[in-house]
Amino acid sequence: MYLCWAIVYIAVENNHVEKVNRDCEERNPEWDNGQCEASRKSTVTIATVFVTLGMVLGIYFTLVVSRWVSGLEWEAHLEEEQRLEKWRRGQLENPHDTI
Repeated sequence: MYLCWAIVYIAVENNHVEKVNRDCEERNPEWDNGQCEASRKSTVTIATVFVTLGMVLGIYFTLVVSRWVSGLEWEAHLEEEQRLEKWRRGQLENPHDTI
């Protein structure tokens, strides 16, 4: 949700320059157009950095969680294989018994 909001914010700041600068001048009457333009550009830069950081961290944590979950699934699979092997050797009556 944060990334969607930030991307829309960047699009508005970048594409609606006149409206953003006009609103800036209304909020800050002592500023001229140059100060509003500089403020708009720095805001876009900061928002772009946050979006990029959020995307990189999102991808990283998705990969970490994916590896962790697949590791848990692999561990459960190996335990199941061990139970089946013991059952084949006759050490367990039911292959679904716990070791």
